[in-house]
Amino acid sequence: MDTPPHIPANTRPLFASNTLVRVPDICRNPKTGQPGILPISRSTWYEWVKQGIAPPGMRIGGRTVVWRLSDIQAMTKVQSGR
Repeated sequence: MDTPPHIPANTRPLFASNTLVRVPDICRNPKTGQPGILPISRSTWYEWVKQGIAPPGMRIGGRTVVWRLSDIQAMTKVQSGR
C-alpha cells in the first residue's frame, strides 16, 4: 500500500490496517525491553481474549495465531471511549 506523496512522511501509518500481528507484536516483553502495540503482558492479553475484551485470534496453521491490527486499534478506541 503506497501512501500518496502529498501526505508528510511523519504522518504516514507505520502499518497498513489489514496487517496481521502476533502476540510478541501486541504485548511488551519485559525480558528484552521490547515494547508492544499495547503496554500489557502476554497473560493479560490472553485473559482479555478469554473475557471477550480483545478480539479472538485467527489460527493460520499449527500453533500460529494472528490478529488484525485494525481489530486491535478498534478495541483500544472502544476501551478509551473515543
